[in-house]
This record gives sequence, structure tokens and C-alpha cells, in this order.
Amino acid sequence: LALNGCIFTQDADFTFATFPQGADFSSATFTQTANFSSATFTQTAFFSAATFTQGANFISATFTQDANFASATFTQDAFFYSTTFTQIAFFYSATFTQDAFFPSSTFTQDADFSSATFTRHAFFLSATFTRNADFSSATFDGPAKFVAARFGVRDATETCVPIFTEAAFARLVSFRDADFVTHYPVLEGTEFRETVVVTAKSIHWPKAGQPLLDQAAEGAKQVPTKEVAKESCATLRHALGKQGMPEEEHFFFTREMHHAGQIGSWFERLPYRLFGWVSGYGGSIERPALGLIWLFLAPLGVYLAALGPTSLATFGKAMALSFASIFKFLGFQRTYSEIVDFQNVDIIVQMLTATQTVLSFILLFFLGLGLRTRFRLR
Repeated sequence: LALNGCIFTQDADFTFATFPQGADFSSATFTQTANFSSATFTQTAFFSAATFTQGANFISATFTQDANFASATFTQDAFFYSTTFTQIAFFYSATFTQDAFFPSSTFTQDADFSSATFTRHAFFLSATFTRNADFSSATFDGPAKFVAARFGVRDATETCVPIFTEAAFARLVSFRDADFVTHYPVLEGTEFRETVVVTAKSIHWPKAGQPLLDQAAEGAKQVPTKEVAKESCATLRHALGKQGMPEEEHFFFTREMHHAGQIGSWFERLPYRLFGWVSGYGGSIERPALGLIWLFLAPLGVYLAALGPTSLATFGKAMALSFASIFKFLGFQRTYSEIVDFQNVDIIVQMLTATQTVLSFILLFFLGLGLRTRFRLR
């Protein structure tokens, strides 16, 4: 059906229509309502550069092949409720002057909204993106709602990379309860001018140990996925920090540190991994506290052997020495200097007490950091 360049001066009603051949509406102008609700396109559908001056209704429509809306203009509301895009959906450089509704729509293959313009509300509530969702360089002048959207399908072989590179969000953007199954969103150069809403729960984000692609996305800037994940977490952390949301900020901080611990050489990764092991990236009280207990108990055997025959008094001296070495900054070693002759004690004991002192400063710092984080999150 070749209707490219046609001008529809009356309502165009294709409700429940089936297009057995290719439907070509490229550069067509719909001066009245265009109704394609529940229509089925069995071949490629061309709406590239089409102009919809009134409402465009594609509710429950099915595109079994490519759907091409590149550079299309929607001057009134565009309705794509529960629309199914089985193959690639092209909306690059499309213009939505009024509200754009894509709730519960399904994109089985790539969805290309790059350089699209959303002047008012953009609704992608509960939309499902099975493959890559490209919103790079898109402009959202009104609120953007991706509430409960799913980027990727669990237990599927396909991967979904949400790409928002250099996208501009002038108003609220909400990813509340959205699932990022296989990849973090690519947020390089993304601009958040107002509020960002995300759900800081592990169930909505890629698992820490799951394998990821070596590259961010086919056709996107080719950078290692771990780098993308780290930068995305840093971007979200920064945005949430400015909004005064410490719990969400810390959630993405821990993930940023986790990915930093997977980048670079073994020596470059080690500090981040130690940070995670010892303190849970600054969020744990239990780990440094247990570390201090272990640091107190572990050297007791060496101290007992160095201080003479085992007895209750010797055991007390060993405990006193271990405690004093850990809390040296409190001056306890002066208190026990008469009990233990540090000048004549074995060099191994001296080195052990010094090691305890150094490690205790680190663990006490992390304990204080964990307490600060806990109180800040309350």
C-alpha cells in the first residue's frame, strides 16, 4: 500500500486493519485524526517524515516487521498504548509536540529514539525493551516517566543496553521501579536539570556477578561495560546527592566502587576491593567491628609465649598489651609500660604491636565511617 506523500483531509480510520503488504505512509500528512488502533502490519511500515496534525492512535497495534517513524512529527497527542514492535522501531529525530504515550508497549528488537524531541510528557510506564533502547541526544522538555519499565528480560539470551548518552531532561525523569536487567543505562553527557527518581534496590539492577558484554552497545560509543557501569553509577550518585537523598546516593556509591574494583591491573583494583571487604564501601559497622575483635584476639598466643610461663597474670598482661596496641592513640601503652618492658621485648612482638596499631587506625576509621553512614541514612 503506497500512500507516501498523500494528504489525508478527513479522519483516517484504519482500526483493526491488516496490511498484508508493506504500508508506505512516508511523508504523508494527516490533517485529521489518524486511527490505526489494533491494526496489524505484516510487512515493514513506513511513517518516516509523516506529519500528524491531530491525534495519532496506534493503541494495541502490531508491527511484525520494522516500524519506521523516523523524523515523523506529532503535533497532538501520540497514543502507542500496548503497541507491539516485533522488529526494530525507528523513532529517531521524531518530534512529539504534545504528550507521547507508550505505556505497556513492547519493543522486541532495538528501539531507536535517538535525537527525538519530547516537548511535553513522555510516558513509557511499564514498557518492555527486550533489546537496546537508544535515547541518545533525545530532548525531554517535559516530565519523562519510565516507571516500572523493563530494560531487558530476565533469563533471556538477549541483552538490553539503555542508552541516554547526551540526552537532556529538563524536568522530572522517573525510573521508579524500573528494571535494568542486563546493563546499567549509558549516561555519558546526560543532563538532569531537575529531579531524578530511581529505586535503590538490588532487584532492579544488574547482579554484581553476572557476565556483561565487553562493549556498551552495537553502534554506541565502544567503551568497556565496566567503565560504563562505573560512570553511570557515579552520575546517578551525583544527581541524587544534589537532591539530598543519602540512602540512594550511597547505594550507587557502593556500586560505583564495586565496578572500580574490576577495572585496571590487579594493583589498581586492590584498594577498592579491600575497601569493600573491610567496610562494605563505608556502609558496614559489623565488618570493621569484627576486624577489631579479630585484631585483638589473634596476637594473644604470640604475646603469651613472649611474656613467660602461662598463667592468669600472664594472660592478663597479654590482653593488656593487645588492647594497648590497638588503642595506642589513647595512651594506654604508657599505662602498661611498667607491666611490659617494651625495650627488652622480642623484635617480633614489637613488630606485631606496631602492626596492630596501624591496622587499628584503619579499622577504627572504617568503623567511624560506617557509623556516620548509618546515622546519615536515618
